[in-house]
Amino acid sequence: LLAGDGRSGLDVFRRHRDEVRVAVLDVVMPGMQGDQLLDELRAIAPGLPAVLVSGFTDRTISRPGVEFL
Repeated sequence: LLAGDGRSGLDVFRRHRDEVRVAVLDVVMPGMQGDQLLDELRAIAPGLPAVLVSGFTDRTISRPGVEFL
């Protein structure tokens, strides 16, 4: 399942929640950043595995219990 930005990604997740096993999110997206989208997704599905990726970011994301590779 694909979405063009964070807000539409949240809509896609809500419509297909039972089909989603992992979320792959870009860190830098229009409308809602990847870490913000992850917060929204985890509010709906707390145990959802996620991978945040980016070709470029000047942001540092740090969370307890989150491993960055």
